Amino acid sequence: MTEPQIGDEITLVKSKEDAKKVTLTKTLESAFQLGGSHDKVRVEAVSAIDEGENMRKMSLIIKEIDEEDKTFFPSETKEMSQAERYMEKWNILRSNGIPTVSSMRIIDRRTVALGDMTVDGSKFFGKEIAIRVYERQYVEKRSLKIIEEVFLKIDPLEIKKEIERIQRLAWDKGIILPDNDPYDLLVHPDGTWEVLVLDITQLRPRKEDDSEEEMELQKADMWENIDVTRDYLLKVKSGNERD
Repeated sequence: MTEPQIGDEITLVKSKEDAKKVTLTKTLESAFQLGGSHDKVRVEAVSAIDEGENMRKMSLIIKEIDEEDKTFFPSETKEMSQAERYMEKWNILRSNGIPTVSSMRIIDRRTVALGDMTVDGSKFFGKEIAIRVYERQYVEKRSLKIIEEVFLKIDPLEIKKEIERIQRLAWDKGIILPDNDPYDLLVHPDGTWEVLVLDITQLRPRKEDDSEEEMELQKADMWENIDVTRDYLLKVKSGNERD
């Protein structure tokens, strides 16, 4: 995607009646904790009409929709842009009570702005971290970050129960969650947490030949990611305590 530049003015569209212009004031990073980084960038922006003390800074994730999804929900049409279809899938999740990204607005036909759910110090503990752990050949010698300590205090069985709840809810609502990366775990500094569906592009309606066994495979993948991350952080913690 084209890297946003400081000073760029963009329009964030929620509906025809709800659009606002913001000015980018800072590019925070192009690799960050939101289930991947190759098609996203995190930026800071302010309302284009605010000045001086009235300026309210906001942190946004700008995401380019780089996949063409050929599976339509009834509320999607071929005339919709990729960004409009992406937002429609987000609306489908929200209207059915399935936890997902907190906010979304359209920038252009292929780009959306998402609310940054890590701006308060929260962190995602899902596939991205597990992949990094798999790639490491050693255990880091360091102290755990505070949010990592918070993660280790969570009962993994409770996470599993929440995944199963979301799976069942989606299935009952006629929604099939993505195969590749259906869930991510967001941990907040205060110790609360939530399992979210983030890979919206691959969301699709349930078909007659879909099997509930597929849900079990998804659950196993996410459960493994959590276990791998926990085991790794416990080793880091143990090594630090020995030192």
